Amino acid sequence: MQNATRKAQEKYPEIPIDGELQFDAAVSPRVAKQKAPGSSVAGHANTFIFPDINAGNIGYKIGSENG
Repeated sequence: MQNATRKAQEKYPEIPIDGELQFDAAVSPRVAKQKAPGSSVAGHANTFIFPDINAGNIGYKIGSENG
């Protein structure tokens, strides 16, 4: 992850790219202030990379739940 983050930041320096973030810090500005105060992406992330298909499916189901 660290290598991929570094390469992406080098190739696209104009795009805010961060490395690993806990999901709550990635999507919640309030949580991001506590868990990742130096991140320009935390609280406003719009792209998520999951470690495997099972985790991705769980994330999809959480994100698409209508209540």
